[in-house]
Formats: sequence, C-alpha cells, structure tokens
Amino acid sequence: MTTQETKMNDIENSKSLTISLKMSADDQSQIVTGIASLDDANSLIIDCAEMAQFASDERTSLARRIDRLKDARKGFLAPAQQIMDHAKAMFAPALCALEQSRGVIGGKLKVWTEAQEAKAAEASRIAANAERKARAEAEAKAAAEMARAEEQAAAARRQAEEAEERRKQAEAEGNSRTAVAAAAAAASALARAESAIEAGAAKAEAVLMQAAAVAPLPVAAPTKIAGSQMRDNWVAQLKPGTSREQATRMVAAAAVGGRNDLWAHIELTDASLNKLAKALKGAMDVPGYEAYNDRQIAGARK
Repeated sequence: MTTQETKMNDIENSKSLTISLKMSADDQSQIVTGIASLDDANSLIIDCAEMAQFASDERTSLARRIDRLKDARKGFLAPAQQIMDHAKAMFAPALCALEQSRGVIGGKLKVWTEAQEAKAAEASRIAANAERKARAEAEAKAAAEMARAEEQAAAARRQAEEAEERRKQAEAEGNSRTAVAAAAAAASALARAESAIEAGAAKAEAVLMQAAAVAPLPVAAPTKIAGSQMRDNWVAQLKPGTSREQATRMVAAAAVGGRNDLWAHIELTDASLNKLAKALKGAMDVPGYEAYNDRQIAGARK
C-alpha cells in the first residue's frame, strides 16, 4: 500500500470515529458534587484539632474524587484524542511540505534579491567612480588652461619690463621717439598679460561648467517584488576564532571591570537560581536575590 493510500485510509477511519457521551449516574453525581465542593471548602473553618483532622481527611477524599473523575474523563477524551492524532497524521505531511516549500522559495528570493542589490550597488559604484574621474579630468584641464595663461602672461610681463627698460634708456639719451615707442610696447605687453589671464580663467571655467553639465550615468534601483521585502534582522554571533565559553568569560570579566551594562548578559535563569536556592537554602548569596522558603502543603492520595 502506498503512502497516499495509507493517508486516505486514515481519513476514512477518522470520519468513522464517534465520541460516546453516555455517562453513569455516579459520574454525573461526582461532577455535580465536585462543582459544589468549592463552596464547602470556602466555608470550612478550622478552629480545633478535630476540624483540622476533618480537613485533612477531606483533602484525601477530594484527591480520590479527583482521580476518579480524571479516569472517567479519559473515556471521553480518548476518542477525541484519537481523532486529533489522526488529523495530525493526515495534515502533518502536507503542512510540513508547504512550510518547507515556502522556506525554499523564500531562500531563493533572498538570493535573487541580494544579487539584485549587489548589482545595483556595483552599478552605483561604477557611476560614482566615472563621475569622480570626469570631475578630476575637468579640474586638471582647467588647471592646465590656467597654467598656460600664466605662462603667456609671464612672457608678456617680461616683454613689458624689457620695453620699460628701453623707454628709460631712450629718455636718458634724449631719444623721445624711441621712448614713446618703448612705452607703447610696454603697455601693449601688459595688456596682453592681463588678457591671457582673463582668457585662461574663462577657458578653465568653461571646462568645469561643461563637466558639471554632463548628466551622471543612470543607475537602476533594485526591482521590488510585491509581497516580499528584505528587512534588517540584526543578530549576534561569535567572532571568528572565539568560542562561546571564551565569550562568556570575556563578558563576565568586562562586567566586573566596570561595564555594568553587561551584567544583564550574564545568563542567570529562574531554573538555575531555584536550583541554587534548593542546594544552599538560606546560605545562597547572589547579588540582587535571596532564598525564600515558600512552603507548600503535600497531601496523600491513599
């Protein structure tokens, strides 16, 4: 018989199960009197040894009645439990497969999404590098234009200085015509120097403006899928080469050394504290805790 046929048989068997609600008169009486027992317990007053003994006997009687009702209840719960077990057996494989399928698809979506994000990040990095390179090239070209302009201006200034020297010499010799021509040459050279600087600055500015006007490379954003999204899920993990025991000792040492915020990360569970209190009783010494004897009454069933 195949697994599928077995599951189908389980379904048919579950359909045929019924719960019998026949109840004996004694069970009915126990249920009624059991419900009323709380009023009797609340009204009970223990004011002498006889009443204390009566109370103890009553507790024992109640324990027996509890056991009888639990046994009777099993007869009603067993068929229901059988149906529940069959239902779990029938639905478990499909539910398990569905959960695994969802996990598998989720894992594949995660890989794909992370790949898309990595691709977009790489494209953004390339675009940013290209933009920085273009800006650097433009700045270098602008600097070169200004350097050429400075060289031209420097040459023109030297010509102006030479012309000025000729003017002075001509005036000293009384040659006015030569002096006037030299003065004009000096003024023209100074004008060329100023014009070279202005032209160089204009060319440099034009280069920078042209580079700024170039649109950056378009970068496509990662594709968004409806119904699925990545969300941050920060978790702690051990550093490479560090064991959990080493980390625990490191946390404890840091806490003792003054890192008070780390005390909360030193594991002290309720179970471990209760175990320590049972072992040491009043001698238990844990900062912020004390041992308390919460006495409990224990009763017999026989």
